[in-house]
Amino acid sequence: MINKKIIFYIFTMIFFASINPLSSDSEVTNPLLIEGNKFDVSIEFYNFPLKLGEQFFDLEILNISEDKNFKGTAEFYFNSPGKNKRYKVVALKLPAPDLLYKSAFTFKQSGIWDVELILREGNDYEEFYFKMNIQDPNLGTFKYGYLLMLFVPLLILIAIISLYRESRKNTDK
Repeated sequence: MINKKIIFYIFTMIFFASINPLSSDSEVTNPLLIEGNKFDVSIEFYNFPLKLGEQFFDLEILNISEDKNFKGTAEFYFNSPGKNKRYKVVALKLPAPDLLYKSAFTFKQSGIWDVELILREGNDYEEFYFKMNIQDPNLGTFKYGYLLMLFVPLLILIAIISLYRESRKNTDK
């Protein structure tokens, strides 16, 4: 009976130790609304708060200087923390919704990323700057996940052996 209680407590401790909610402490919200002189931009992130790995986002851009849908080019420049590297990503326009552009980027380093968004349409040109705080993923999942993957089959094996022994004791009586 004591062994079953210990196993129950171990499982609950592992479960609660693996939950580690992280929140982004930059000023980025979902969707991120940016108002400029010539363009209004809304950036919606698929995974929020932002964490390491591939991130997908949608852009809705409106040309407010001409009061029409944006039909130009949208380029992102992601500057890594420490500004060691700079990555260029072009947002692709979807054919169906007039306002929607899609883009993706794989963040390989956590920290504060400086992001530049450059919009060009005809003679209209505008740059937007903002920061994105990219967090590490849940540490319990990636750092100690292999221990959990080893622990679960071992626990199942121990349970099978203990059930087998109990059934042998009951049949021997």
